[in-house]
Amino acid sequence: MKKKTEARKKLNIAMVCDPIDYTAGSVVSTWRFAERLSAKGHKVIFIGAKTPQASGDVNGIKTYRFRSVLVPKTEGKFYLALPTIEEAKKVLKKEHIDIVHIIIPFGANFSFVKAAKLLGIKVVMHSHTQAENVFLHVPKILGRDELSALFTDYLAWMYKSADALVYPTEFAREKSPKMDASMKYEVITNGVDISFFKPENSESFFKKYNLSHKNKHILFVGRLHPEKSITTLIKAVPEILKKQPNAIVLIVGDGHQKEELQALVKKMRLQEKILFLGRIAGEDLVIAYNACDIFCLPSLAELEGMVVLEAMACGAPILIADAPNSASKFFVDKNGLLFKPEDVHDCAQKAISLLADEKKLKALGQQSLKNSKNFDIDRSASRLEDLYYSVLGKR
Repeated sequence: MKKKTEARKKLNIAMVCDPIDYTAGSVVSTWRFAERLSAKGHKVIFIGAKTPQASGDVNGIKTYRFRSVLVPKTEGKFYLALPTIEEAKKVLKKEHIDIVHIIIPFGANFSFVKAAKLLGIKVVMHSHTQAENVFLHVPKILGRDELSALFTDYLAWMYKSADALVYPTEFAREKSPKMDASMKYEVITNGVDISFFKPENSESFFKKYNLSHKNKHILFVGRLHPEKSITTLIKAVPEILKKQPNAIVLIVGDGHQKEELQALVKKMRLQEKILFLGRIAGEDLVIAYNACDIFCLPSLAELEGMVVLEAMACGAPILIADAPNSASKFFVDKNGLLFKPEDVHDCAQKAISLLADEKKLKALGQQSLKNSKNFDIDRSASRLEDLYYSVLGKR
């Protein structure tokens, strides 16, 4: 006789995420996981910052917001919440929280971890950041290495207070501070929604941005910040144009480096060859990935690289910097090429070799599509759910 499977209790989950409104991979991942966990019947709440731009719920998820401070060089959008321990306890008790999930160990995490411990609530922490994300732009002479070491020590101190850790990649686990062997952890990709990011007709994108099918399009998507090394791609364009005169670079995203990058493009007289399209989201972003011939990520620091997964799921060949602090290089698997980080010549030559062979480009795109199936976000959400139950001691 078959044993009856016991139904697992639905959980009340508090996701502490600063900045909850900011478009960054870690935050977008939080939105997507919360959406799927809610669809599974769990109650999810967000903890974040009250800002001049936002004070309500996020994406239909109940959001508690607290007084905050603005972080410099974040386009006036990255705020860190500063709740007290008593305020955190009040929220956790009111919502009958079973699990506190710290997304990035900044701001509100102090109060909510302390409150959770006082109330006997389990804590899961995500490894979404590394020192290079924060200090890569700081000159060595101003103490970049020392700041990085201090930040790594801080992460180790915070992670020790967790009941379990989540790493988006094995690379992230290796890069993160070393934990005691008894620490429970899972490597769970942030994943990609392959039912949403998929091959689509891109004609509307060409019309909207007045693009021509006669051109070859190289796409970058991401924050316009120094660690993304967008200058490498920009400076590679003159060499690319010598062999591929119809090449166009499309830069999608926003950030404090925008004016600096635009000034560089103007100085190089490449305004007609390098287009800044601003922030694009939703279906328009899907179509942008579909419109490109190559997706390029010259980034120097990534613990995964969700934009690469999105591009792959849309069937784009990829060109990725082989940077020591980037996990994105591991996505290159018979679906594109790697180039030496910050090497303008190598970036240009690899782009030229890809654009020169239409048949090869198509095959690489098909391989990207195939590879993306291994990163289905629904599987990731189920694994995260299982980790929660494991931490709680439930089957």
